[in-house]
Amino acid sequence: VGQQHWGWSIACSAMFLAALMGVSGVVNLLMGRLTKRHMRSDRAGLMGSSLLGCAACAFLFNFDLHAVSAQASLLGVGLVLVLTLAGLIRALGLAISSKIVPTHMKASMNMWATVFMTLGRGAGGIIGAILSPDSFAPVMLSLFAVTFIVCGVSHRCMKPSEKAN
Repeated sequence: VGQQHWGWSIACSAMFLAALMGVSGVVNLLMGRLTKRHMRSDRAGLMGSSLLGCAACAFLFNFDLHAVSAQASLLGVGLVLVLTLAGLIRALGLAISSKIVPTHMKASMNMWATVFMTLGRGAGGIIGAILSPDSFAPVMLSLFAVTFIVCGVSHRCMKPSEKAN
């Protein structure tokens, strides 16, 4: 977006993305402390994070603002929120995946979770590169909405297994 729509150089775009990732990383570290204190369960955290992710996508929509600084600020806030909430969902998903299976299946569950997260990261970079500013927000919103729906439908099945330690 920075290069194609705002006329930024590769260096400026890279610095903008590095700053977004840096802020997101620090916020994710703080989220770990906050969720320990205030979250009742991993399942509730998944539902809440998915719902907040849907709300955070409002910042990603193309509002046709004329000032590049306004566009970059709005997109920056949206991307930091989305990256933070996606990181929280990933962490909660990994935590709950090891709790809902019996002990003898934990290794394979963690392996499959890691495989699919790696595939998602690879596909996400490719899909993100081909999306336009008008289609990026709806795609992200649908991903968070599908996550929320899947968590809601499978909420009662995500109870810790009696055989899990």
